[in-house]
Amino acid sequence: MSNIGKGDVVVTNDDQRLMYVYATWNQALGQADDTAALCVWFENNRLCESIFDLSVLQRASRWNTQEA
Repeated sequence: MSNIGKGDVVVTNDDQRLMYVYATWNQALGQADDTAALCVWFENNRLCESIFDLSVLQRASRWNTQEA
């Protein structure tokens, strides 16, 4: 189970770009835990968004004030 939720600031395991978690949800029916996150960020003054599997995200602890 992931401790990532709506409002968290995250990075992918491969990149240090800061992203905001707009929403999390369950991609597959019947699963109890959230498995994906819709993340948003700015790149060259343009708003970007993408869906990520929670397994490739980690909280950017420097930017998060609430503990899981």
